[in-house]
Amino acid sequence: MTAIFSVFVYRIILVIENQIINYIIESLILNIILGSNKNINVINIFEKIKNNKQFKIRIHKSLSEHIKNENTHYQSTEFDLLYEEMVKQKLNNYTRLIDLRKKEKNYEKKKLRDKKWQDKVVRSKIKAYYLLIRDFNKYYKMRNSFNLIETKNKMKNKLYEIIFKGTRFWKGLGFFLELVGICAAGVKILVVRYILVYFLLYIIVGTNFLPSTAILTKILEIFSPYLILFSGIYGVCILLIIITVVVVVLLVVWLWPRGDENSINKILEAK
Repeated sequence: MTAIFSVFVYRIILVIENQIINYIIESLILNIILGSNKNINVINIFEKIKNNKQFKIRIHKSLSEHIKNENTHYQSTEFDLLYEEMVKQKLNNYTRLIDLRKKEKNYEKKKLRDKKWQDKVVRSKIKAYYLLIRDFNKYYKMRNSFNLIETKNKMKNKLYEIIFKGTRFWKGLGFFLELVGICAAGVKILVVRYILVYFLLYIIVGTNFLPSTAILTKILEIFSPYLILFSGIYGVCILLIIITVVVVVLLVVWLWPRGDENSINKILEAK
């Protein structure tokens, strides 16, 4: 805008200078025309006019109007050119402003797209991280389950070898059951003997002695602890035999080979 204003002032100065120069040239022409009456034929033509002053004023007026019209035309042309240049400059500024605004909008859109893309990348990485953690947990659980299965299979194979492929287990089991059975049978014999003795004494005392209640009570107090003790031992032996038989039967059922377990064992053994 400062450059446009400078051009505008410069052109106004040129217009003023042109007016001054035209006025000086006009005065010189009038003085030359009116001052010379011998060598110029144009002045001799107008010698018949009585009032030269009116002629001078008329010529001066016509020249002034002509110069004024020329100056007005020149000024209008200059102003038109200046206005067109200012309009062009404004249009250029407006176009540049619009371009800058478009670039700014494009930059904002690009920035928004970049932010959305970054958010998408972050979300995908977080999702991948959680998926990795989940897969790791699954793998860890599967690994623990495989380790448990492997440990169980090792123990099962060991028991299978002991029970089905060896004879020491059955010999030991037979010896244990025999011992417990002998113990139970001996205790049972003792219990039966104490019961028979008590009944014999009861019969003898009841038939020979009339006041036999105190005597029978005394005998019962003597034999009762032994009967309770031996009965308890007998019950424990019988219970131990039942538990042993049940556990052995369950072990045999559990260790009995199956098709799917054999395949799993083969896979684990291959690993």
